[in-house]
Amino acid sequence: MVNVRVKNVRVLRFKHMREKRRGALIPIEALRDIPFEMKRIFFIRGVKDPDAARANHAHTRGRQVLVCVHGSCVVHVDDGERRQKFLLRDPAMGVFINPYVWVRLTNFSPDCVLGAITDEYFDRAEYLNDYDAFLARARKHLSSR
Repeated sequence: MVNVRVKNVRVLRFKHMREKRRGALIPIEALRDIPFEMKRIFFIRGVKDPDAARANHAHTRGRQVLVCVHGSCVVHVDDGERRQKFLLRDPAMGVFINPYVWVRLTNFSPDCVLGAITDEYFDRAEYLNDYDAFLARARKHLSSR
């Protein structure tokens, strides 16, 4: 079990059914394996630059689960008080991220395919792209809870 230190983040484990000749099946079901109804799924792949960083933002409403379908990458999360990173390389493991968590993605293997499952349709207005603005909003959000 992974010890998660960042607020509003959880590690999820999915069923991994293996058969010697037929391979593996990893089902992910809304409201059973992930704690929300899915509205959008997207993939990041083909990151050629080993120093590339993706995401570098937080959401004000959207929740998401990140799953590395193939290859590996590192997910950095930051709640404004604590930071932690997770190596994703097993498609039976996901990182569940609530709103007001800064996310940065790095260290993509050349064969990485990272899937993101979200509970919101794309809306640029709910993204926080400036880290200082994120810190101010995240602290205000945490103090109002």
